[in-house]
Amino acid sequence: MKTGEPRANTNKRRRTRATAPERDPDLTPESLEALDHLRAGLVVDRPWPVVLLEALGMWTSPSEMFQGRRRQYLVENEAFDLMALAERLGHEVADLVPQTEWRQFSLRGRFPLEIAEEDLRTLLGTAKVKGLLNYWYGVALEGALQAAVRDEVRKERMGVGMRSQAGVTDAAFMRIYGAKQGQLLQTFREQRSGFEVSPGDAVESKAFTYWLFKLRVNESEKTKVASDTRKALQWLRRRHPEPLLGLLPGLALLEAEAGNEAVG
Repeated sequence: MKTGEPRANTNKRRRTRATAPERDPDLTPESLEALDHLRAGLVVDRPWPVVLLEALGMWTSPSEMFQGRRRQYLVENEAFDLMALAERLGHEVADLVPQTEWRQFSLRGRFPLEIAEEDLRTLLGTAKVKGLLNYWYGVALEGALQAAVRDEVRKERMGVGMRSQAGVTDAAFMRIYGAKQGQLLQTFREQRSGFEVSPGDAVESKAFTYWLFKLRVNESEKTKVASDTRKALQWLRRRHPEPLLGLLPGLALLEAEAGNEAVG
């Protein structure tokens, strides 16, 4: 494992135990064990990226109530939102992790030491890696595809002298999915009556994006899916510092460039 010692002084941390966040009583025993494992490993100065990945691999709760709101870590029971869970775990040990390093991880997916791809797979486990790829394709790249097509619509309008940006999203959705955003969202909500989130919140937004991804893949030719994947990846590289781009350069990017799909 390419997990050499971090830079000098990188492990200097506050040794005063912060007040532990309140834990959801519905967390699984494995998730509670993951929280305890995380703190125990950092207290004895093990490299925090390795301990964090171990805890992520141990965690089994698909969601929890944390800090007064529902956190969803498994989107549509298939897509693993690693960064959302990592953020939650970070609250548990904020007193033990150098915050400059943590910000680099949160914003850019960069650890202060190298984690080889094969070690990442081992630490997370096969199921988590598959779920992470599902999230990469179905949420991160799908959102990027929508943004890329919105940019295309805006550019075309500007090219013919149209300054109004009203209806850009609907025009982009028509090109990608063949229907307006509101129509698709209504269908999504009707299919998920009793969905336990407030309409319009981040949990619903990610679930809706993942649902759209599966809708598009199921109704498109493979060559079109591959083309859309490349378009989304190109947009993401140019415009948005998606943390998974830094965390998964070999695991996801090469597969995305080839236009492969993870869900199946």
